[in-house]
Amino acid sequence: MKKTTIFFIIVLGVELTAWPQTNIAKENQPSVVCVETECENGTGLGSGFFVEEDIVATNWHVVSGAKEIKVNTSDGIISLGKLLIASPQHDLALVKLDKTIGSGRAVRLRYSEAQELETIYVCGHPEALAFSWSSGTVANSKRILDPGTPNAPNCTLIQLNAAISQGSSGGPMFDQEGKVLGIITGQWQEGQNLNFAIPVSLLKELMNKSSDMEKTKKEIWLSKEWNDWRKTMNSASKWDEKYMAAASVLYVHGPIPMMFVDFGSEALRANEIDLAEKSFSQAVLFEPQNPRAWLGKGLVDLKKNEKPAAKEAFSKAISFGKQDEEVTLVACQGLERAGEKELALSTLRKAVESNPEWTKVRAAISRVKSDKKTEP
Repeated sequence: MKKTTIFFIIVLGVELTAWPQTNIAKENQPSVVCVETECENGTGLGSGFFVEEDIVATNWHVVSGAKEIKVNTSDGIISLGKLLIASPQHDLALVKLDKTIGSGRAVRLRYSEAQELETIYVCGHPEALAFSWSSGTVANSKRILDPGTPNAPNCTLIQLNAAISQGSSGGPMFDQEGKVLGIITGQWQEGQNLNFAIPVSLLKELMNKSSDMEKTKKEIWLSKEWNDWRKTMNSASKWDEKYMAAASVLYVHGPIPMMFVDFGSEALRANEIDLAEKSFSQAVLFEPQNPRAWLGKGLVDLKKNEKPAAKEAFSKAISFGKQDEEVTLVACQGLERAGEKELALSTLRKAVESNPEWTKVRAAISRVKSDKKTEP
């Protein structure tokens, strides 16, 4: 009797609160965005939606490798965004915007499971046809694809038959109440209307992780993947083994600037310049104010004899690492090697004025002054 009552209430609630289709579009289209990316190999386009005033949810494959992320609302307002956190194994990512844009508001999320044949609505940008709507039903609420299916998320998916196409990725799938039930991720190419969405419960997990990044970082450092990677970095002789171990961390936990910095530093010490450059560039991309990422990039630029780029990178490392004596010291040494002794000396002096206890920096000042006197 108790189970029957609960079921009746759920069904009755859906019937009483179901919105007209036009209301679902009218109320939710301002929350949907177009996500444009610029990558090394070209440009990309996908969909997304507001989960907070300045945070957009989308697919990992939409923003993976992006040098620039641009978000457009339906009223034509554009903002740049940065990757906040991602779950590559679930094909999910959160992008933080530079500012709140447009008339967008956070969507309402539905945490109860999808039901077969319930009506759903999808909004996205199929084939670059911006803000297109389609409707259909849930074909299977718990679709598990064969392990190893290329490009498929590693999770149970919602199968749907609403029309989607390239450009729909990352868009919301709404229920009859106008709540987001899933995130569009892809389609089975051999067939008709065999489309898939990621359950919103996995998006909620990612949002919870983003709300406490310090706790999330500690969890990552204690994870099996992180420990396996550190062991491999210390023991493996082949760089492809180290790379695969790093890829395992990224697949489970998403891009981690600290991992890229550590990997880049190891690669630089081994004179693997291309790998080091890629690693530090990724660290800078995901955490633009990370002083050690800029420091590593500057050292790579020096190795490549690109002194103007090295000067810029070292200057940013110093700017973002004002409270880190080691960063300041190494960056100033880099400036010297780039032919900027005067800048290095003035920077060291300013650092000592702010941090009188920095003995290593004091010693560096004496050395640089001595070197200048012995110059021909």
